[in-house]
Amino acid sequence: MATLTVRELTRLAVGVLVRHGFSPGEAARSAEEFVAAELAGVRSHGLGKLALLNLGDPLAEPVFDERGAVLRVDGSGGSGLRVMPRVADRLVRMARANGAAVAAVRNFSRYGALSPYTERVARHGLIAVLCNTAGPPVVAPFGAASAVTGTNPICFSFPAADGPHTADFATAAAVWGEIRQAALEGRDLPAGPFLDGTGAVTTSPERVESVRAFGDARGFALNLAVEILAGPAIGAAAGTRIHTEFDCGAFMAVLDPEWLGAGGSFAHGLAALLDDVRAARPAGAAPVRAPGDRAPGRIDVAGRQDEPVEVPDATIGLLTARADGVDDHRMAGDPRYT
Repeated sequence: MATLTVRELTRLAVGVLVRHGFSPGEAARSAEEFVAAELAGVRSHGLGKLALLNLGDPLAEPVFDERGAVLRVDGSGGSGLRVMPRVADRLVRMARANGAAVAAVRNFSRYGALSPYTERVARHGLIAVLCNTAGPPVVAPFGAASAVTGTNPICFSFPAADGPHTADFATAAAVWGEIRQAALEGRDLPAGPFLDGTGAVTTSPERVESVRAFGDARGFALNLAVEILAGPAIGAAAGTRIHTEFDCGAFMAVLDPEWLGAGGSFAHGLAALLDDVRAARPAGAAPVRAPGDRAPGRIDVAGRQDEPVEVPDATIGLLTARADGVDDHRMAGDPRYT
């Protein structure tokens, strides 16, 4: 493992993004997202992800088609890291005017976590929901041994007095990024969620072909609902018809609590509900936390610049190479790791 400060890691991440056509401002914003995930312990969406992420066409300009409260977006093959902040900002304006707004986004490369875009909205006092397909297929339906859908994350952010309250999770028993992270760290995967080509459980990152849905039949129902919302519902591909990340889609909805009838009571009602959750009698020694209490968005990256962080040597090597314009590592071409 290599040890670098938060400042050094941020500088390295910015260098990668600028090398791939991001403006300094865009690069700084996106770099902070990956570093925050690393500090929060969500390494599947940290710097290891940036090391192998397809950053799209640097010259692409998204096309926005706004119709009432509906926004249709063609990402033109550009990076989702650049497309999604612009989508979020447009939806804020549209929801203020209409009470609610939704976006259908297609033809973009993957971004990192979903929470930076929903929290961007929630800081304006609005509720945001974002989900996306995450193919090609890697999730085996409940009762199946072969993959049909993606890991299909969904994220909810609610405006709160102490900052957005967020739940961001994949609808699979494990995130696909765990495979890449295990490979970078030179370790085995946890036993149980991952399956090889025969449908048997595997702990080898190099043998994984699929991952189980979470929560048995109900969990797969949610996974499938995301596949529908961000697939056929917006005219995007789904299931086994997704062949590359550019076939995937994203669906985002923004709601104004004022228009929904909450008035000024929303913040108080949310705070009271979260306090009830945290005050529940613990089942063990650990205190009860509300989902999202330790989300990456609550990490103060700016205030931790001199803090040392351990990162796999392989991750630092990949990032350094990318910052120098070299993207030809064998892992970058393997769908298990990207």
